[in-house]
Amino acid sequence: MLILLALFVLENNGVLSSPLARAVDDTCIDIHKCRTLYGIVWSCITTIFACIWVSVHPNMPPLPIENTSPQKKRGRLHWLVHLWHETSGIRRRLKMMLVALIAPEIMVGFAVRQWLSAHTISRKYRVSLTHGFFYSMGGFVDEEGQPIITEDRLIAAIDAVRAVPVSDIQDKSKRDALAKLVAVAQILRVIGQSITRLKQQLAITLLEIATVAYAVVTIFIWLFWMNKPLDAQKPIIIQLLVPQGSPPPPSMTREAQTSTVNLPSMPSWIPPTVRRFIAVSLGAYDLNYDGKHIPAFFSPLSQSSSRLHQIIALFVQCIFAFIFGGIHCMAWNTVFPTIFEKWAWRSCAVAVTVAPSAGFSFGVSKVADRFGTHVPDWLKTIIVAWFYLSIPIYLISRDFLLVLPFTALRSVHSDVFCEVEWGKYIPHL
Repeated sequence: MLILLALFVLENNGVLSSPLARAVDDTCIDIHKCRTLYGIVWSCITTIFACIWVSVHPNMPPLPIENTSPQKKRGRLHWLVHLWHETSGIRRRLKMMLVALIAPEIMVGFAVRQWLSAHTISRKYRVSLTHGFFYSMGGFVDEEGQPIITEDRLIAAIDAVRAVPVSDIQDKSKRDALAKLVAVAQILRVIGQSITRLKQQLAITLLEIATVAYAVVTIFIWLFWMNKPLDAQKPIIIQLLVPQGSPPPPSMTREAQTSTVNLPSMPSWIPPTVRRFIAVSLGAYDLNYDGKHIPAFFSPLSQSSSRLHQIIALFVQCIFAFIFGGIHCMAWNTVFPTIFEKWAWRSCAVAVTVAPSAGFSFGVSKVADRFGTHVPDWLKTIIVAWFYLSIPIYLISRDFLLVLPFTALRSVHSDVFCEVEWGKYIPHL
């Protein structure tokens, strides 16, 4: 779809409006005062990739193939099955990175839900925050390999969980302090350079504006997941202790994983992909799994505060979606190659900024229900209708905002290639 959008924009160049003349001075004569188009694009792409790479912290992947049944190990295609299992972790990470690229605020909501869950577990059961995150991501399993992700099972295993040293959990994390330090330095450089260019009234590309938006949002994703183990591949086996005469703790059943978010009945015309997008954005989970691993966007549900956590995460998610769209609106008066691209950017930026109000309204209605305030049926109908209408508007607008920064590079203002004069901020001795 993104390729079709790019072709559509390029096809309408010169039809919907007159294109600007391409800046010809796009090579550096003085390396200290000029920058190249290649350098701009490379800096932005690497920064966006670094933002997403360091911020995404996946849940525990499915068990490796050695823990699967012997029947799955037999057959002529065993090596394909083995390869599929071996790449399960990277595939899950790439899927989450794709979601973070299309809708970074979804990752914010996911991170907030797990952060709230980890804090609740840490405070309630007197364990470290690292233990809380490892529990939330499915890191503790019983002797049968089933994740311990319900409070009943956690209570039965709490003594064994407390006995696990924090160092053992951190040892399973693939933390790379140097990579994160480099990524943070790159993010701060791009943000600082963009702010300075605006202050010195130098032109800035749409790609740089989009990069700043990603940088701001992903920094907070990383902060919420700072104590969550990164890319842990193997869980810690915990023995469940059941007092004599007590029933065994329940297994990880489909009923135990049902989300407390009451999703409105979805019309049949909504595509399955969009339905999953709606469910993930509200904290609901796909229940079609085998019980040996947890879904990619899963966070455990506390018996006492799950609904409150979901509502808080939804509000935070909407706030960051508003910030993300608002940063795109900062390019309102940027020079565009065509009139079509100018108004496409403006309308899509406004749509991405306004669309989160649907989720915010949905959250307000849930808060009203929680405190016993009656919401009129006609108002609920409007909220649900606006919620469903905002989803396709948001997705289409995000597609345009992913394509336009690159198509606009074919014709940019000559000031884009002027480097920031940092010497103005260094006092002369």
